[in-house]
Amino acid sequence: MKVKIDFGVKMSFLNKYVALAFIASLFFDVYAASLTEYRVYLDDNNRVKKYILGNSSMNKELCEIEFMNMRFDKKGKEDKSISPIFLQSKTEELLSKIKYSPSKITLEPITTQTVNFVLKRSVKNEEAKEYRAYIDFRCKKAFENTDKVNGIQVSVTPTIVQRVPIIIRTGELEANLSFLDIKRDNRNLDITFSFQGTRSVYGDLKLYSSDIMISQKKGIAIYPETSQKNVAINIPSKYLTKELKLVFEEREAFGGNIKIEKTL
Repeated sequence: MKVKIDFGVKMSFLNKYVALAFIASLFFDVYAASLTEYRVYLDDNNRVKKYILGNSSMNKELCEIEFMNMRFDKKGKEDKSISPIFLQSKTEELLSKIKYSPSKITLEPITTQTVNFVLKRSVKNEEAKEYRAYIDFRCKKAFENTDKVNGIQVSVTPTIVQRVPIIIRTGELEANLSFLDIKRDNRNLDITFSFQGTRSVYGDLKLYSSDIMISQKKGIAIYPETSQKNVAINIPSKYLTKELKLVFEEREAFGGNIKIEKTL
């Protein structure tokens, strides 16, 4: 999540510093638009997604939807060497596959608004492929906050950007996932996944002792360009000497059914 703060006038460094007190007084009230889910998924069997934005504050919020893209390297880190032109082309490729509305949203106080994402009908003999991008929900209050700082009239319009992945799949795609390496480091397990495939994987890592779940890490995503991904999970102190079982399971709601496990 990113926060963008715009000033209505040019200010010196000192005046900007002093203005922080004013900004802090309204900062937490900005986080009114809330997300109900943190991933949008569409495929041939799930062509419509009704995504709900909520406003829990007493202030009207104005939100806009934008799309951006990024790619990852072999170790699952953002690859910043990729050309912005290439990334934009990937975003446009995804947008050619969907319809969505509305693109601009007015959230009245204490209300919700539904955004509809729809996968267009596939053309004949369409290539099996996964398309990925990020939805940016850019929200701000419907009015500006103004005050004087060191005698200067300051206009502040904080914009909150909340970013959600959108995944689209057409046709049948494959993914193979395994535990490549597992090491104990004090009270942690350091896990390295090995991955190959033409689609991403999204699921949860859970640690069990005698069929009791004792620790978990939710929402692990691995993308096709990533061959290895490192994840750490905590071992509660009372289970350090116990036999443990590590389980990763995809969430079926996001198009996967992989389940792998390892007894430790």
